[in-house]
Amino acid sequence: MVIERIIRCDLSRSAKAAFVFRSLRLQASRENSGMEAYQRLQFD
Repeated sequence: MVIERIIRCDLSRSAKAAFVFRSLRLQASRENSGMEAYQRLQFD
């Protein structure tokens, strides 16, 4: 019973971490595309 609870807690924590990581990666890719567009504007 206790082990099951620990595993469930661990799973929810890793799911939260995955969600945070995914949102951070999305934010980073958005910023990168923004920088690319900015550089393209400068070069044109």
